[in-house]
Amino acid sequence: MEKLFYSNKDIRELYEISEAQAYRHMRRMKEIYEIDENRLPRRGVLPVAIVKDYFHQGKKKKDVQ
Repeated sequence: MEKLFYSNKDIRELYEISEAQAYRHMRRMKEIYEIDENRLPRRGVLPVAIVKDYFHQGKKKKDVQ
């Protein structure tokens, strides 16, 4: 069964980044996509679709400030 949400650990393993970088990216994703943590099933997870979109859009994500 495929996951619906990724944790910090999942993001670190998938994209081969440090724990600190993963947390920074997660904070940035919450800002960009205006995610309300109260609507997530638990703290410290993000929907897979958002994580994939964030990491696969290349330069576009840097244009958003």
